[in-house]
Amino acid sequence: MAKLPYKVIALVTAAFVIGFLAALGLTYLLNRPTPGEPDTSAIKNSLHSVADRAIQMPNLADANIELTIDQTDLTTQVNRIKRLAEKFGGTAVEGIEDKTGTEVLAQIPPQFSQVFLQAIKEPNMEPVQPQHSVNAGTAFVQVRLKVRG
Repeated sequence: MAKLPYKVIALVTAAFVIGFLAALGLTYLLNRPTPGEPDTSAIKNSLHSVADRAIQMPNLADANIELTIDQTDLTTQVNRIKRLAEKFGGTAVEGIEDKTGTEVLAQIPPQFSQVFLQAIKEPNMEPVQPQHSVNAGTAFVQVRLKVRG
């Protein structure tokens, strides 16, 4: 068997080493961790708060009232406001409850709105059954029940 010249052996070895290093490099490049998406929640929250301040929703209620109550009394007060609205010939619906409280929107005949507000402010007051109105108008009263704490 003829001896291979050292140049051929060196060339084959160099080609093998270069191929091996190229394969390692490609493996690293293809399997490296990709950076995740940046966290944009702070920017999103900031934009929402700026938009809320700049574009305020119009108040649809004819009258607004805010009461501060205990967390344990929340359901009782919501039911009380609904009962009062029915007594005055109207209806009331509860909004979505959050950690600060909830809102109740009552729709009643407009001539009873002042008496209704007074009845809401005074928890022990039970108003006299009012005469139902023939007036087709309605008044909206928004009650914000804020939880102490």
